[in-house]
Amino acid sequence: MIDIDRMTNDPMYEHYAYALRVPLYQRRPLVTVILTLALIVAAAIVLCAVFAPKPVKANDVMTYLTGNGSGWSVCNGGVCVWGNGSLPSPNIRSIPQPELQEDKDATAARDREWAKACDPKPVRDRYGVMRYQYAKAGCEFGSPE
Repeated sequence: MIDIDRMTNDPMYEHYAYALRVPLYQRRPLVTVILTLALIVAAAIVLCAVFAPKPVKANDVMTYLTGNGSGWSVCNGGVCVWGNGSLPSPNIRSIPQPELQEDKDATAARDREWAKACDPKPVRDRYGVMRYQYAKAGCEFGSPE
């Protein structure tokens, strides 16, 4: 253990007396304290600039809901879509349906041929989940072999 009183009275340890009795922040010159504070402030400014929120780009998706929850707006790549009611799910994609009667007939005929060739039947698996079972391989992907 160090005896501070013995060290301060001993001429051999006289130069330690000031260091042992005065706190560290009071022993530094004022210029050093000011430069240290300036360095800390500069580091804080740099960190704020690096980790600041980035501006929204044109290809980011932005969703706005109105205050009463009845309307919405989705902007993606500079194109905005507005609507009323509930917000559409981004995981559901709409497939354009044929407009001409000939196209509708051709689509219906193709669906009937697929159903005749593949013969889909709902069957429960061992976990109790309803799944379709097909007559031919490849029907689960849309076309029989």
